[in-house]
Amino acid sequence: MAAGDLALVLHAHLPYVRSSEPGSLEEDWYFQALQECDLPLLAVLEAAIRDAQQAPRFVLKTVDRPQCMSTHQDFILIIRLALRFAGCSRMLLSG
Repeated sequence: MAAGDLALVLHAHLPYVRSSEPGSLEEDWYFQALQECDLPLLAVLEAAIRDAQQAPRFVLKTVDRPQCMSTHQDFILIIRLALRFAGCSRMLLSG
């Protein structure tokens, strides 16, 4: 890396969290991690890609464990996350 560049090293252990009952503690923890860490980081990375000055120097490397990959690709968890966000949006708009 050149002087002045920044390296972010993120390390996480996410177990496979889907349960037969929606709203389990493990699923809530996973959704909170996505909402508070992964999605804001994605927004920052997308903004950096759109910034013409950052684009040539922007490099991203990821390493994901098989449990994380299967959790992120689990269709039921994706649906439950979308429903959770829809519920949050309704609460914000009604309040």
